[in-house]
Amino acid sequence: MKDRVSNFKSTAFSKTLDHLKQMHRHLLNHVSLTAILLFLASMYIQRRFPFKSVLVWTKRELIFFTVLATIFTILYELIGIKWLQVPLTPVGLIGTAVAFMVGFQNNAAYDRIWEARKIWGGIVNSSRSLIITVKDSFYVHNVEAKKDESAALRAITKRHIAWLTALRYAMRTKKTWEASYESIHAKETFSYNVPEFTTPIKDELKPYLSEEEYAYVMTKDHKPNAIMSLQSKHLRALTDEKIFWDFTLLNLQ
Repeated sequence: MKDRVSNFKSTAFSKTLDHLKQMHRHLLNHVSLTAILLFLASMYIQRRFPFKSVLVWTKRELIFFTVLATIFTILYELIGIKWLQVPLTPVGLIGTAVAFMVGFQNNAAYDRIWEARKIWGGIVNSSRSLIITVKDSFYVHNVEAKKDESAALRAITKRHIAWLTALRYAMRTKKTWEASYESIHAKETFSYNVPEFTTPIKDELKPYLSEEEYAYVMTKDHKPNAIMSLQSKHLRALTDEKIFWDFTLLNLQ
């Protein structure tokens, strides 16, 4: 009997480790919240900005102001319209104001990237802790009960991956108050392949949810909340059946 229990524990631990690896792989590949927030905020955080990129992003402005400066130079030097002369004092004041504005924007960009890193790290740590806590909170009854617990753990893990996927799509949904990428700079903006813009969310969620859960989630506007509701109901049901530890459910809440 001890050998059977020992072998079953080893098998259950191996399956749980596989679930954790799968979840971690999905986290790394698909739910990089830092990348999501950076994409939405249009921040540039590299150490250097290539001169070629400067030309690509500012070519319209460079052409416009070059033509404008040429016109005023011709009017001032060749035609002799001297009232076009601008004193240096306003130029210096404007330059100082622009320098302050750029400094404030850099500080705001750093605050946003740091906040994104903290949120991303919190999601990674909470996801790992969730599955480990759930795994260790099942009551130990017998081998048959262990099989049910393994199935429940697998369902909870997949449902959590579904929540991460839904969160990824929710974060990359275009909002009316955000900067539009369909503007004049759309051609220069990004050359990235964003899976949330090419693959429907229904195709991404289907492998991780049962048919009933999938049908329920797809009817909701805020799919991450709907999946969290399903997760909570499942844990509550396991607790009512005396399969899951009551104190752990309270802690997870």
